[in-house]
Amino acid sequence: MTDPVKVSRFTALIHLQVGTGLAVREAVQAERENIKDGWLRIKRQKTGKDVVQKLDAGLHKELMAVLNGNPRYVFWDGNILPTSAVGIWLRDLRQIMSDACLWTKGYLSQRFRDTFVDYMYGQGCSVGEIAA
Repeated sequence: MTDPVKVSRFTALIHLQVGTGLAVREAVQAERENIKDGWLRIKRQKTGKDVVQKLDAGLHKELMAVLNGNPRYVFWDGNILPTSAVGIWLRDLRQIMSDACLWTKGYLSQRFRDTFVDYMYGQGCSVGEIAA
């Protein structure tokens, strides 16, 4: 991948997942309104549970700088179905990971969520705290 805008968008998406533990579909569909004032505020699509989490200042700045052609969303341009957008991001991520010899079938963006969990365990957080 040589397009610097695309590289910065993928880097920001990975940082968001590693820094928050968000599922890829919530990350791709995040609205700028969801990250205002340095806080992540969303409702999980799978569980319907609210997530309120303080963002690292550097991550917040990085996310606010992402360009996608639609001022409402961070990553999604809003021009195609949300599930299609997630599929495109996953396809491109699979290609990047394949090129780097890091792709394992059936285990793609979950790696970034796992990194978040490992970090939280290392900080002494309980399973309940991490799940919340």
